[in-house]
Amino acid sequence: MENAWIYRLDTWLVAAVLFQLMLLVAFAGYQAALAVRRTAVKRREGSDPVAAATLGLLVLLLTVAFAQVAVRLDNRQQTVVGEANAIETALRRVALYPEEEREAFREDFKNYVEARIAYGTPGTPPAVAGTALETARTNGQRIWARTAGLAGDTAYGTASGQMIPAVNEMLARAAARHAGEAQRLPAAVVYLLLVLALVAPGVAGYVAGARGRLHWPVMGGFCLVVAGLVFVTLDLDQPRRSLLHPSPSPQPLLDLRRQLSEPL
Repeated sequence: MENAWIYRLDTWLVAAVLFQLMLLVAFAGYQAALAVRRTAVKRREGSDPVAAATLGLLVLLLTVAFAQVAVRLDNRQQTVVGEANAIETALRRVALYPEEEREAFREDFKNYVEARIAYGTPGTPPAVAGTALETARTNGQRIWARTAGLAGDTAYGTASGQMIPAVNEMLARAAARHAGEAQRLPAAVVYLLLVLALVAPGVAGYVAGARGRLHWPVMGGFCLVVAGLVFVTLDLDQPRRSLLHPSPSPQPLLDLRRQLSEPL
């Protein structure tokens, strides 16, 4: 889904081109109706229900698509909160180890949290985010390796029994966050939405032409609203490239950073 060509385009460009195409299709439908009127003996009925049905389908698909995007937007923020909670839980388990091991763990956690903040900060360039992601993975593996190494020592049996599931949950939360960011509307749904967005003004223009008059301010406003809704829907579904909501707030991780900066 993420590799579909529509997701490689800027959302504002898709909306701008869609708006112009909608006006062009409306004009074409209007001219087609005028041509039919000039050659037909009498006006043929039946186009109004088609226009209403097309508009209804467009509204329905827009509503469903936007609802899915809104749910994913909220889920992405919740995954950040869940990840921060998992890191904090693992960090608390560090207190079960002796001072020397606690210091080593805290240093690893500091580096891990800093990398996760750099990865999730809104506006982070893709190259920087990619580097931060690799740094976080490296530090996460270091935390896991340290935990697994200490688990072999019977003196740390109680601490390891608490630490291993906490670190595992922390890493799983990070993976879930990456998976959530990769989710998109199915490309087929986006294409169908764009097709309906073009068909609707064409049918409306034809109906207006059959009646002999097209109100361009009304048609222009309709096309602008639909193009705007398509823009918002597609833009919010691309957290790394969104102009409206670039990425979830990293505030929970910033709170962890302050906690790690405090002395033991």
